[in-house]
Amino acid sequence: MDCAQVNRKIELLVLGDLPEAERAAIEEHLASCPACRIAHDEYRFLVAQIKGSARPDLVKCDFGFAREVRSTVKMEIRRAGYRSTAWRSIPAVGSVAACLLFAFAGWDLWVSSGSRLDLVLAEHRPLRSPVRASAAPSVLEAWQHRSAPSAPGSTADAVVVRGGNMYVLQTHDGRNHVASLDTQTGEQKWLSDVQSCGYLLVEDSRVYCLAQSGAGRFDLVALDADDGKLLWRHREERADKLQSPCRASLLPGDRICWTADKTVHMLSRADGAPIWTRSIPDEGMLSAAVAVDDALYVANAFGLYCLDAAT
Repeated sequence: MDCAQVNRKIELLVLGDLPEAERAAIEEHLASCPACRIAHDEYRFLVAQIKGSARPDLVKCDFGFAREVRSTVKMEIRRAGYRSTAWRSIPAVGSVAACLLFAFAGWDLWVSSGSRLDLVLAEHRPLRSPVRASAAPSVLEAWQHRSAPSAPGSTADAVVVRGGNMYVLQTHDGRNHVASLDTQTGEQKWLSDVQSCGYLLVEDSRVYCLAQSGAGRFDLVALDADDGKLLWRHREERADKLQSPCRASLLPGDRICWTADKTVHMLSRADGAPIWTRSIPDEGMLSAAVAVDDALYVANAFGLYCLDAAT
């Protein structure tokens, strides 16, 4: 499936109303498309909020009322999908009609009054020698790098600059890899052998990114900043697909923290060895971690959590 097909059915996926074959095809697309995955997470958050507001322990209503609310929301989401295309076309048609009307009126006015306007301008035109405007400063292109993928609305394709090097994703033979470029000349210094989906993070000696290890599954890998060689790979031990990939975070003490869905991993930067792992038993996918002193903060759609960075 492409992005357009997924966007038309993403509401039904969140509501659980798709056949198994279509669900599998969309989930496979979401695993490799950060933009569609963000849209999917937004719909899932909206549905979760609606379901949470209809819980009997939060509002005083019976289960029948909750079922009616959910049924109505499902129906409205489906109707909105069919209505959106028609409603978006109405302003465009109106704008075109208005432009044509003004164009015909302006043309008629210009033709009828053109000769008279020329006479008036000729009488009042000042007799001055032509003045040549100074040339505007031109923008010079220092260098250009092609084949860099883009994922609108996502941080997966973010460019990272460190010292005199620029690190960016580059598409080669239909696959994305991490490339190191010279910031002055744009010359490519190296291209990693590891297939990557981005989320780059750089320090002096290493480049960290996420790498695919199967359909919908990702590992955190470390590359040598000098030549792009693989230093280590941390595999996420999970049977299901990673739904919400994010960039890792550097912490003092030669540590790196990576959140994968509902689990926080604290690893050694030197070899990727686990220091500790914590899972948060909640319904939401966790954000990237933020470290402040000895505290580590992560968030999901239902709350903000503070963890001890040491343990």
